[in-house]
Amino acid sequence: MILAYLGLGLLALGIGLNLAACLRRYYMTMQVWALLTAPQFVFSAVIYSVEGLPTAYRDILLWNPVVHGVEGMRSGYYPDYGRDYVSFGYLYLWALGLLASGLFMVLLTRRGMK
Repeated sequence: MILAYLGLGLLALGIGLNLAACLRRYYMTMQVWALLTAPQFVFSAVIYSVEGLPTAYRDILLWNPVVHGVEGMRSGYYPDYGRDYVSFGYLYLWALGLLASGLFMVLLTRRGMK
């Protein structure tokens, strides 16, 4: 559960840094972000378990790194929960990639580069 929590936290920090850098340049960032993340609640498997979905839908949802964090948290609570498709490596790859790009973008916008 700690790995999932830290991975989701790093992912959120990376997304936040990218949003902060984009907001400095584009004033419509938050409106566009709100439209893009409205379906994220449904597609992140917070309401339902990915285990109960058909394989075709499960394979599509597993492209979302948030699903790996949510399912990793569930596998920590429920010992018999399947861990066959949860990949913390995939979650941390996205998290560290977004963190690096966010730090780079904040550095560029802070120096006045666009």
